[in-house]
Amino acid sequence: MSQDVTAKMLKPDFDSEVSGLVHGYLFHEQRPPQPIASGEVCARYQALADDKAFIWLHLNLNHATAEKWLTSHFPVADFFFEEIRSGSHTTRIERQGENLFAVLNDVLFRPQDTSAETATLWLYCSPRLVVTARFKTVAVYRMDAAALADAQGEHVY
Repeated sequence: MSQDVTAKMLKPDFDSEVSGLVHGYLFHEQRPPQPIASGEVCARYQALADDKAFIWLHLNLNHATAEKWLTSHFPVADFFFEEIRSGSHTTRIERQGENLFAVLNDVLFRPQDTSAETATLWLYCSPRLVVTARFKTVAVYRMDAAALADAQGEHVY
């Protein structure tokens, strides 16, 4: 019984963090990705000295504090959240100064249904920081996150 409770506590959950952080990872050349919790991600980001290292943060936009937490701890340009608030779901990739911004739409189509489910992912990329954010999770993302977590010994970069 205690193993079941422990396993549930350790399982990443889309609603698990007050900051809205679903997943955080440190990517460094020649090393497997390292998971980072919200309590340590700020210090790890400030300690990045290598140009070949970066941090990826995936946020749940349903958390009221997600935007405030991100913008108060990381140099994310204003246009990122302006685009999210504007509600634009047009798939695109564009350069914004030295940063890259993208809007991607996942479509889950089931042949037996007459409609498709969509979920929008917003992406912000700067030299040492990658931020992805969405309002709802999709099964494909969960599989990618699981594969990343299982990348023991593999260099995912």
